[in-house]
Amino acid sequence: MLQVPLPSSVQATIGSEPIDFAVLAQRYQPLKKSISQIQFGILLTGLSSLFLFESVKPILTEIHTLRSTYTTMDPIDLLTNAGSALFFLLIIILFCAAGIGVIVQGIRAIFQNGGYMIGTPTRLIHVRNKYIRSIQWSEFSGDINVTGDMNKGTIRLFFHSGELKNPKYTKERFEHHSIQFTDIPNVHDIENICMQRIRANQIKTT
Repeated sequence: MLQVPLPSSVQATIGSEPIDFAVLAQRYQPLKKSISQIQFGILLTGLSSLFLFESVKPILTEIHTLRSTYTTMDPIDLLTNAGSALFFLLIIILFCAAGIGVIVQGIRAIFQNGGYMIGTPTRLIHVRNKYIRSIQWSEFSGDINVTGDMNKGTIRLFFHSGELKNPKYTKERFEHHSIQFTDIPNVHDIENICMQRIRANQIKTT
């Protein structure tokens, strides 16, 4: 099916334009990417927690020793040591919080959809929640990557625009900007329509 029912707010964005296709991307991003995010978050949180435990343990041991031996410590030395320890602990806690944030973000991405992908004779429209992006077909280069089977897959369309990338130890290269829709139905049929519209609009602009 190349057209799903659209909310009234989306219909208002399209107006009276004829619709070539309108599908809902079932995922916000590929499942592998979400799983990788979760794994990285777990690793970051686990290592940070280990460092946190190893950092707190000697501090607690020292406090216990001072109490058991009734040893007094110079207030200035005490504040200096406590300040350094607290600063180090704060850094570790921030890394723990960052790891948890990455895990939550990855889990949320698994259950979020990627919004509507709508094609008309003149433009491609992406609608997700309150985000609306309208792109003229002439802005695309015609380079399209598709993965999946006849029923469902992922499509990535590349723009003419991009930016120069200069990674370490490799030659400078031009990387095209792109837009991707994950887990959409009839992905190969939609690819054909996109290619036809891109070619037709490129002819008009030349």
